[in-house]
Amino acid sequence: MTPEQAAYLAGVVDGEGHLGIKRVQTPHYQVPRFSFAATITNTNDGWLKELQSWIGGRIYRTDSVKRRNRRPCYDLRLTGGEARIMLAYVQPHLRLKRRHAQVLLRYFEVAARRRLMNGANQKTDSSVLAELEALYSEMKSINLRGLAQDWPKTPRQGLLCRLDGCGRAHFARGYCKQHYKKYIERGGPSWHERACKQCGKPFVSKRSDAEFCSQECGDRQRYDEKRKAAL
Repeated sequence: MTPEQAAYLAGVVDGEGHLGIKRVQTPHYQVPRFSFAATITNTNDGWLKELQSWIGGRIYRTDSVKRRNRRPCYDLRLTGGEARIMLAYVQPHLRLKRRHAQVLLRYFEVAARRRLMNGANQKTDSSVLAELEALYSEMKSINLRGLAQDWPKTPRQGLLCRLDGCGRAHFARGYCKQHYKKYIERGGPSWHERACKQCGKPFVSKRSDAEFCSQECGDRQRYDEKRKAAL
């Protein structure tokens, strides 16, 4: 990598990159597991492919299919070796994420020591786990989105659904998530006059987003769409 590429990539990491450490604790494992994240996110996959030719990694599409009127979003994700090499080049030029890079490079060193212990069929030393926990906590505090780690509880927390007999937690507009979908997103229990998308026959439905008068029409419509796609 040339010095110009390293300086340009440092700006990319500062603006579009994410460096983080994840901690996973499950009942199946007595000790926590740690992993890292070194990604660059953008909607221009061609630009990410150019960066991929410099530093390696793999590109994944990350946006949800439910997002309407949005351009697809992509992640360029690096492995441990690729991330170490990239950070070694760009660390002197980083401004916003220099501390992130330093913590992640230390994490790679401690994680390598832990792998050596596990390879020898030995339990992970408590001091190594303590170092990983400290690095995880430090990275978490750096990436904290709020103003403080102990964010004060809001009055909305602890509220329940306002419907009598429903003990689920509050989600939005006084309802739990299930009743929010029923009464807000789907129009509630009122009847809606619709026209079948397949046969054109008028019908009434409790759902405001209903498209077919029967299951048969819905299956027929999906069959026709698959048949047209196959041609």
